[in-house]
Amino acid sequence: MPASWPVLVCSYRPSCKTITVFPMPCIHCAACTISAPPYAQDKLVRCSRGAVLDVAVDVRIGSPHYGQWVALELSAENGAQLFIPKGFLHGFLTLSEGCEVQYKCTAPFDPACDGAVHWDSLGIDWGCCAPIVSEKDAGAIPFESFDSPFLSEWGGK
Repeated sequence: MPASWPVLVCSYRPSCKTITVFPMPCIHCAACTISAPPYAQDKLVRCSRGAVLDVAVDVRIGSPHYGQWVALELSAENGAQLFIPKGFLHGFLTLSEGCEVQYKCTAPFDPACDGAVHWDSLGIDWGCCAPIVSEKDAGAIPFESFDSPFLSEWGGK
């Protein structure tokens, strides 16, 4: 993570929704997804079984970090969590069989606000070249075609 990125501290309301992604096979890669306004979501992500490489990508128009990504291994063993604010794509690669990933989200999911960018169009080093990808995620758009609805505090459209 670039040294100039802010450290984010946040407290979650008890009303936040918890989403559990059920066990997945090893080397499953999820497209980098985002929820657009008015249902944009902050997410707190953890892996409660197995291990994943969790990735966040800055897509806030005008951000000096636009298009840059950070990756962190989350596992049941290390207990690490990743906070992903609004304006960031989120994706992961399972590193072990039977992974279970949990999210705390600040807004409900709305399919009309759901977007995704293809996993291999962001220059991310996933550590593998042929992951298992769902049919839906395989159809995600390339990053070059993504039109972000988010503006950064540094400016924008």
